[in-house]
Amino acid sequence: MELILQKDVKNLGKAGDRVNVRPGYARNYLLPKKLALTLDESRLGEWKHKQQVIEASKKKAALERDQLLEKLSSVHLVFERESRPGGHLFGSVSPVDISRELEQRHGLPVDKRDITSEPLKTVGEHQIKVALDSKRQVEIKVTVKKIFLEREKQKKTESASSEEGKEKQPAVETAKSDDQSVGAEPPDSQESATDQASESSAVSEDNPDKS
Repeated sequence: MELILQKDVKNLGKAGDRVNVRPGYARNYLLPKKLALTLDESRLGEWKHKQQVIEASKKKAALERDQLLEKLSSVHLVFERESRPGGHLFGSVSPVDISRELEQRHGLPVDKRDITSEPLKTVGEHQIKVALDSKRQVEIKVTVKKIFLEREKQKKTESASSEEGKEKQPAVETAKSDDQSVGAEPPDSQESATDQASESSAVSEDNPDKS
């Protein structure tokens, strides 16, 4: 019995296909569930029109995939991620990330399911496979760069501040030493004052009347 499928039927065909099935299978399953219609003259014309529309749609979709494939071949994506020592990422760059980046930054609509490579888990350059269909496949370049963790940034800042403090400390001590030396009398001046006091005392002893 010849029918036109209204919906996709596993192991039989897709919506719009013209199929031959056993009468019992058609009457007991396909027709009651409205998965197919009998192929009479009026429906045959409708079916032919639908087939033309489907074929035109397929050609348009194929052309769009060819254009997309050409643009993808020159794409280079760059991601920045926090990573552990050795280049292993905290998390990964997933097909969802790649799909979103292609759409938002390059205007290229690629479904995450078309990205067949595994999630990226290390820094460096990677080749990612994109399969638009069985015949249209391409590899795109993806680079993952390391960015410092917040705690590493904090350590670097603290270390830089500590080094800066050490550099400034000798200058302060030198300034203090200079200040102290300004207020003190030179040793020669102190000795001279002592000598003058001794001489004055000796003169007084030799001339008691003058006192």
